[in-house]
Amino acid sequence: MSTVTIQRTEDPGRTLGVVGLVLAIVFPIAGLVVSLVARNRSREAGFANGLAKAGVIVSIVIIAASLLISFAIIALGVAITGDPTLMAP
Repeated sequence: MSTVTIQRTEDPGRTLGVVGLVLAIVFPIAGLVVSLVARNRSREAGFANGLAKAGVIVSIVIIAASLLISFAIIALGVAITGDPTLMAP
């Protein structure tokens, strides 16, 4: 009796890569985490996961843009009112 070995040629992080990319647009922090997990799983299996890499990049860009816009809005509020304690009760 001979044994047959079946090798799995499917990327184990592909589905997570797609989920990570979608989450990167909707919930960037969750998208970053899922995309990094997908990228690591693919790399361990010897695959290059472009979707996971795109999810990481999109997440980082959206997070950075959100932070910049938030700081700009706060700076604009301080510049207009001249009061740095806008949020104080």
